[in-house]
Amino acid sequence: MSFIVALAASHSVGFVLLAACVCTLMAILVVTFGEHARGMRGRRRIGWLAAIAVIAGFGVWTTHFVAIIGYRPDIVWSFDLRLTLASALLSILLAGGPLALAAIMRRRAASMACGATAGLGIGAMHFTGMAALEGCVASHSAPTIALSLSFGMVFAALAFAMRPVGLRLPVAAGMLVLAVCFLHFTAVAGVDLQFLRSARDGGDSLPSHVMAVAVAAVAMMIIVVALLTAVHQSRLDASDARQARALAEQADLLSNALHNMSNGLVMLGADERVVLHNQRAVELLNLAPGEIAPGLHLTVFLGNVAARHGWSADKTMRAIANHRRWMAQTGSIRVEETFESGSVVSVSCRPLNGGAILTFDDVTREHQTQSRMAHMAHHDELTGLPNRRAFRGRLEAAVAAGRDIALLVIDLDRFKEINDTLGHAAGDKVLVRTADRLRAACGPGDFLARLGGDELAVIHEREGNSRANAAAELAARLIHAVAPSDGTDEAGLHVGCSVGMAETADMAGVSTEMNGAELIMRQADLALYRAKESGRGRVQRFEQSMMEAAARRRRLETDMARALAENELSLAFQPLFDIEAMRVASFEALVRWKHPERGWISPAEFIPEAERTGQILAIGEFVLREACRRAADWPTEIGVAINVSPVQIRTPGFPLLVASALSANRLMPSRLEIELTETAMVEDGTMIATSLSALRALGVGVSMDDFGTGYSSLAHLRNFELDRIKIDRSFVDAAPSDPGCLAVLRAVTQLGRELGVKTLGEGVETPEQLAILRDLGCDGAQGFLLGRPLPAEEVADFIALSGWTVGGSKQPGAHVAKRGRIA
Repeated sequence: MSFIVALAASHSVGFVLLAACVCTLMAILVVTFGEHARGMRGRRRIGWLAAIAVIAGFGVWTTHFVAIIGYRPDIVWSFDLRLTLASALLSILLAGGPLALAAIMRRRAASMACGATAGLGIGAMHFTGMAALEGCVASHSAPTIALSLSFGMVFAALAFAMRPVGLRLPVAAGMLVLAVCFLHFTAVAGVDLQFLRSARDGGDSLPSHVMAVAVAAVAMMIIVVALLTAVHQSRLDASDARQARALAEQADLLSNALHNMSNGLVMLGADERVVLHNQRAVELLNLAPGEIAPGLHLTVFLGNVAARHGWSADKTMRAIANHRRWMAQTGSIRVEETFESGSVVSVSCRPLNGGAILTFDDVTREHQTQSRMAHMAHHDELTGLPNRRAFRGRLEAAVAAGRDIALLVIDLDRFKEINDTLGHAAGDKVLVRTADRLRAACGPGDFLARLGGDELAVIHEREGNSRANAAAELAARLIHAVAPSDGTDEAGLHVGCSVGMAETADMAGVSTEMNGAELIMRQADLALYRAKESGRGRVQRFEQSMMEAAARRRRLETDMARALAENELSLAFQPLFDIEAMRVASFEALVRWKHPERGWISPAEFIPEAERTGQILAIGEFVLREACRRAADWPTEIGVAINVSPVQIRTPGFPLLVASALSANRLMPSRLEIELTETAMVEDGTMIATSLSALRALGVGVSMDDFGTGYSSLAHLRNFELDRIKIDRSFVDAAPSDPGCLAVLRAVTQLGRELGVKTLGEGVETPEQLAILRDLGCDGAQGFLLGRPLPAEEVADFIALSGWTVGGSKQPGAHVAKRGRIA
């Protein structure tokens, strides 16, 4: 107690309190700023440590000298400048530095060690400051020094024995204040001062009033530094808070984006452990909670996937090895995995810092779409049969492999009529039904395809023990299946089929530029062509003569194109007589072709081929324009008739072509007559009727040629407005000897009179035939008796002679017939 009373009596209370306040402020700043510095990194942390060391050093130094100035108020002190500055430097280095380090240490032992070191630094600053006193000698006993240093070390260590947060912060600051104050006052209480002389001012001395100003300045500096640091820290805290909020928002956005991705994501670290994943990855891999989680090793993760999807041990090991290999690469890789459930997952691996980012995408729907598109690309949408592309690939593969096959090409009979009369919906129904029947008729090794329209094909592969006629038997089954004999087909939907068949044996020894698949397909097409020519509803096997005939047709097609270009075609004109007046009424224009090598070629040979290839349009236009040009030079009472192909009449622009030919030659439409066979009219009745109506509107006459050889339906005479009926020559030729033919002639001529349609008998070669036609009331006649086809140059002479009548001694008809012959 006497010690405390003596200590209090030797100090000014105001200076002691001021020293305590400075020390307290320093302690609070050190522990508070230490907490901030602990969370810093890099240069910012170093800056904070320097600030703490300066504040702590100057705080300890200021506390000491404020207390010294207040010690022994009866003495005017002076201080050695060098030692005073040295004490300040020691305070910053030995006290402030360790205190700064103690404030940021995370381990308690390290913090306490730095605190104890700071206690020694405080003592070094104190005793150096005491040595700066001038005019006296300060003696310290060893026990006093030891006791003061112990107080400083213990209390400074205790200040950092706990993490200074919350209520612990003032405790730590208080311990630090006790460390400084106990060390100072304990050491001062035990000091022995011996005054040698009065204090004096000098160049190397600081008077007490100057020292007081310096101490006040340092104290003010501490306050200013503290305020600036606090302001700066508040700004930094606000900035950090904003950044933290921004980072938190970004983290939330990233988390939401991660867990709402359509793709699954798993990030692997360099240690092959899961860093993060999203819920979509769990769903796509069909995993349970916990089967993929942060920290889980790659082998465990893939093992869980393997267990869920029933992978074998070998497949699991391959998957692990593949992932490790992908992670070691520099570029990303993408593979697809099909699970037992049928789902297909695309896996993409992108290496990243020794680890990888795995992304998973469900591509099941894309695969299903691709499968459907692939099926559609190789199958017919209506019937579900393989299409021409799939058929071509199968045929080429079979021929290239040298397999023994038979190719059957199928064409439906009467299918066009169903489409035209009942509509395409009915036609589609027939195609679907036919496809089903053909499937049932084919064997397990037969490949049935729809090539297009109503054309189908079957590739029949023979096996070692199959019968030699197995392909022919299959063809017979196909024909029977399409048109069953039990009458199960709906009314109006009955069709048949024709089959052309070719075999690989037929290709032996054939020299051609076509490959094997093209050759056998060509052979089967030719066989089908012959089957349809021969009456339909039958099977025709390929014969080599068909290829030769096809070659002839190709040569004929080429020659016709040349004939049109080089004007090899010409017209002959056969007279049509008015029986009552027995004079020429008109001429029928007949096309002639004189081949430079083969001579005269019959129209019966080249006209059908021209109709097949479409060249009939050019030939028909030539005939039309040439006939109109020649007829323009004849007397206006004489007309011209031309035969028109069904291909021409079905062409939409045919009436305009006729109008153009008439206009170009200034020929009256009434002088032109269009001849069309009854069969042609029936094949496409609606379109034919439209064209004929347009021709009649122009004023052109229309006649039905070869009546009696086609359908011979009286409805046709009613449906088509006709100007003339030409009775086929077969009836005229047989009339003198066949009562039945005579009856037909009589009926047709009588019907013509009733309908107001003129009649004409063809093929008149005898006077008896001509007399019969006259007696029956037929309006006209045509035949060799009256005149053969004439070259265009002889028509004028024939017209001049045609005014003679039959009868009397001259019989001009015989004279005309003689002149009308073409040698």
